[in-house]
Amino acid sequence: MSVSGENEPVNLLALDGGGIRGVSELVILDEVMRRMQHKGNLASLPKPCDYFHLFGGTSTGGLVAIMLGRLGMGTQEALKAYDSFASEIFSKRRLSLTEKFKAKALEDTVKKLVREQGKGSVLRNQRQTQEKGHAFVCTMPAQRHKETVRLRTYDVAGDKYPNCLIYEAARATTAATTYFRPMAIKDEEGKEEKFVDAALGTNNPISILWDEAVNLFGKKRRLGCVVSLGTGSRKVEMAPGGDRLVDKIKFLVSAIKVVKEIGTDSEKDHERWQAKFEEFDYTYFRLNVDGGAQGIALSDWKKINQLKSRTRDYLRESGVKKMIDDLAEVLLGNKSSGLNLAHGGSLSKETTIPAEPRAIRRGKSSNIFTGRDGILNRLDKHFGPREPGDTSRREFHLRGMGGVGKTQIALKFTERNERRFHILWVDATDAVTTEQSYKQIALSLFGPDECKDPVQRVVLWLQKSDEEWLLVFDNAPVSGLGMYLPDGDHGNVLYTSRHRNLQPRLRPECVASIEEMEAPEAMLLLLRSAQMPADITENRELARSIVHALGLLPLAIDQAGAYIHMAPCPLKNYLGVFNEQKEVLLRTPRFKGGDEKRHIAVYATFNISYKAIKAFADKKEDMARVKDAETALKLLNLICFYHNEGFISAIFDQAAKFRHRMERSLHCPLRAGEVDLESLVQTIEIEVTPKDPQGRGWVWDDFVSGIGFLHEFSLLKLDTSTAYINMHVLVHDWARDRLDTKEKLDWGLAAKSLLMDSINLDDSNGSVAHRRNVLPDLEVCMKHVHAKHNDPDLESEHQSKLAKLFRQAGDLKAAETELTKALVYRKAHYGLLDLGTFSAMSQLARVYLEQGHYSKAEEMLLEVIDRRALYLREQKWLASLIQCTTIADDEAHKKTMLDEDDLLNDGKLRRDKIALGSALSFMDNMQAAASVCEELMRWHERKHGRQSQQARKWRHMAKKAHANVNEEVDHSDAMTVQEARELLEDREVRLGFDHYATIAAKEFLAAALTRENELREAQTLMFEVLEWNKNIYGEASLQHTHAVYRLAVWSAHQNRLYDAENFFIIAICRYTEKLGKHHPETLDSMRHLAMCLAGRAEYARAAEMFEDCLEGSRVALGNDHRLTIFCAHALRQFRYYEETVPDHLRAGIKNSAVQANRDAWGEFAPQWMQEWMPVSVEDMMTAALERGETLRSYKMVQIEIEGFPFFELTPLSEYTGMKAMEMTVQRED
Repeated sequence: MSVSGENEPVNLLALDGGGIRGVSELVILDEVMRRMQHKGNLASLPKPCDYFHLFGGTSTGGLVAIMLGRLGMGTQEALKAYDSFASEIFSKRRLSLTEKFKAKALEDTVKKLVREQGKGSVLRNQRQTQEKGHAFVCTMPAQRHKETVRLRTYDVAGDKYPNCLIYEAARATTAATTYFRPMAIKDEEGKEEKFVDAALGTNNPISILWDEAVNLFGKKRRLGCVVSLGTGSRKVEMAPGGDRLVDKIKFLVSAIKVVKEIGTDSEKDHERWQAKFEEFDYTYFRLNVDGGAQGIALSDWKKINQLKSRTRDYLRESGVKKMIDDLAEVLLGNKSSGLNLAHGGSLSKETTIPAEPRAIRRGKSSNIFTGRDGILNRLDKHFGPREPGDTSRREFHLRGMGGVGKTQIALKFTERNERRFHILWVDATDAVTTEQSYKQIALSLFGPDECKDPVQRVVLWLQKSDEEWLLVFDNAPVSGLGMYLPDGDHGNVLYTSRHRNLQPRLRPECVASIEEMEAPEAMLLLLRSAQMPADITENRELARSIVHALGLLPLAIDQAGAYIHMAPCPLKNYLGVFNEQKEVLLRTPRFKGGDEKRHIAVYATFNISYKAIKAFADKKEDMARVKDAETALKLLNLICFYHNEGFISAIFDQAAKFRHRMERSLHCPLRAGEVDLESLVQTIEIEVTPKDPQGRGWVWDDFVSGIGFLHEFSLLKLDTSTAYINMHVLVHDWARDRLDTKEKLDWGLAAKSLLMDSINLDDSNGSVAHRRNVLPDLEVCMKHVHAKHNDPDLESEHQSKLAKLFRQAGDLKAAETELTKALVYRKAHYGLLDLGTFSAMSQLARVYLEQGHYSKAEEMLLEVIDRRALYLREQKWLASLIQCTTIADDEAHKKTMLDEDDLLNDGKLRRDKIALGSALSFMDNMQAAASVCEELMRWHERKHGRQSQQARKWRHMAKKAHANVNEEVDHSDAMTVQEARELLEDREVRLGFDHYATIAAKEFLAAALTRENELREAQTLMFEVLEWNKNIYGEASLQHTHAVYRLAVWSAHQNRLYDAENFFIIAICRYTEKLGKHHPETLDSMRHLAMCLAGRAEYARAAEMFEDCLEGSRVALGNDHRLTIFCAHALRQFRYYEETVPDHLRAGIKNSAVQANRDAWGEFAPQWMQEWMPVSVEDMMTAALERGETLRSYKMVQIEIEGFPFFELTPLSEYTGMKAMEMTVQRED
């Protein structure tokens, strides 16, 4: 055994995660221990805990760290335990999407092991710092995917989990998404949080291991060695054919979209640390079986012997044997580099790669990418290492026709340079895809808790970054990308586009036209795609003819190769097949010239691939393959009516659950003409969870198999690490174009029905997010599908769902159109006294409200309220008949019933009343609005008592309605801080922290705190509300804009006029874009902004804005509306101030405004506020007198004009020369 001491070098061991493949680490470590026993002439096999000072592991690497470190097990003992784990835990798979294996089995297994070892159940042990055998495991909070938590066997100041049990740590670090449910652990204060494994970003925990070592042992401690053990590498490209594709997709299809391919992450960390120590021998050792993980899933326990065999083969390699010999010498103390722990941070930036480089790409380049060396070398040169002092922005434009390979070139270039740049990939096809790309980038960079404002957050990160980044805009438009680029002159931008020129234009040396491939490159690409040897002369000659026939286009060549391999088709026969398809296309009217004619070769290859899949489907043998081919054809016909890129599986997942809930397959099976599609939307029973409260999960096996088949034929690309599907736009167009008119109707309607079934009308965060995510799919579907469902009820349901989606997206005109159609249908088929008709009327009225069409909203609300009341009375009357025994009783009961004013018991009628009150208030009918508030107040008084919070709320609202526009409102009935806190706490417990009702409670609390002048906490809450709206609805949404507006008003009321200006400008711009410049929301924001400007003595700007506001108010609200009248009055007032208020008084007012805003921020004030110095009013007055000007003192006289106070400045005295005086403005009592 090695002797511990404070001066001995420390040895560190990092253990990657990898599920069942963690056994490879134990086999490697066992060989190291055997080599040490031999070299050191040790009597028995040494234990790792006697030679390694600190173990750090993630996932199953964490489990190994616990066994070897905390439990002090030897490698032989650990291997035996690991074998037992494998069979006991992974042998019984569950039919669940969220927990494939029982977490309890893992818990019980670890508990049993802990009991057998007899070393206590708490993770903490009593080892001294200088001793060996310390360990920690990495885990991650289930709701904060970028925060790594370390559960330790040793004490660290500030550690929140000192009482964690061994089995809890083991469960938390191995809780892989979709494999085991999250593990709940309580902190020192008893607060519980759920954890999952930390494979995202820290699957290789070496960086965290180093940080822990520095904190535990100190920077001066000498370093022995750093050992990093992997669980086997695997190629990131997907091998064609076989079950491997299906296994990978099943693992990833329902996983968190930000999770990256595990093996790749581990190797990137290894490469960074290898670079740190490459100049120092005997320091860093990475042992990872090359290809050891190939074909073996995380839970494939039956292949554990195969894993061991691969590992032993790896250990016999000469280079590996030498590395293990060197490592054994270091652990025995015979070799050392002489470094200490401070070395990890001592290398200069010039000699290391950028910290934590990230490659956030759409996918991977083709694994058969060939040639293009000329343009790749040009890109390398353009974006190559900079000259000293050069930080200027570099841009490059790859232009060319569709299918020529622009995207593949960009992908290959980013892969070759991912260690030099932070790489961020944006699908710039349109505004929606661009916004969603930034959302994914922000999620990857900052994690879900901070992914609140995607575009602004990413742009700001790029702007502030002092490291090299590369921003790729794929399929860029001619113009309109300026808002997605950071300010400044640094960074790197690459565009791919079909457009010849972008605006602004780039210099000629920054543009490259991508043409067809060179013949030798094209031939090699074809043979690689066909998986045929390129060194055979006959193959090359046949390939030459084929690639020329295909126009040397990479997309067509890749398709041809895939067909030749999959059909299979001999090379010599392909041209005949191709020419036959080409002749068919040439007879099609569409292909007469221009780009369409150039696409004939590509389309012909698509047709050939389609026929090959059809041939598979028509076979009578290998029925599993037949079914896969049939499913592939169905999916091809469906997804061509959605966007060509995205997480298409989410549509099927949500639709399947909705259809089961509504029992839709019984009365409306999913079909395309005569083709049954129900197999694509089947569900199974799973465990009930908050995410799946219905206890149903989508059966995705058919979908996975079909997508895999299309992938094999290169008709789409699949990123297995995210389940992201990408279909080239030409394939996308072809898939629709090849359908005849009836097929387009049938399949388009099926795609539309499936998409509509995936949309839920509730406002849960998941439903809101899904409605946002399917917007690109809906836009494509609406463009190409015009058929209506033959079931009018279903078509009416679709209209309501479309209206909900359009309304959430801020397209209120489209929402109005859909709801109007739904209402017309429901009135005709169900009548006026029907709940469905009421619902359409209520929703349409709210759309009118949001549009600013207040009179139409009032009319609709009055109608639906009357009809709801009539309906409720009829229902009550019918229900009461059975209680009546005589005619006299009948008449008396009917009169008593109809006199009772309890119709507001109906929640929907109550909500319509609230909406009516809003409409009346907006229309300036304040007496009627106050009456509605009082009616609601009386109902709450009857139900909950006069002093109930809800009764007081409506009493307060009634007072506000009675008050004049400038009158101060009595807040005695408003919610107290204590009541607001209790409401927030109740909703957090019942509904969760992210529920929209909980967020509303935060605003109530912020308002209550503001009334009590507790502004700091109120500010925090207001910003939390703002961030929530950005995260849930999107930065450009009306919901987020409303939150910005409310924050602006709050800031203005706190005299933070400069903050308020910024917020109001944002609100005005977005309201103008979404609602129009004359919408009341836009005008109200303008009115508030003008008041802020006046509060800073900027009277000319305030008057100009009130002039615009007055013009808009006359159009939108009418001349007699009190806000129109107020705008006219304010315009007079501030024009008067602009003419009369002297400069020195203005300076004093501005001084006060800046000072108030700066005081509110304190040390966090913007730089300009911190540096600002108040202007001396006295100096200004003195300077004016020295120039011979006359100064006056004033008193302020208030008069009344049209019901509004108007303030006049009346001169009191005049001063000239240098007479000492004090200027004051006195307000008349």
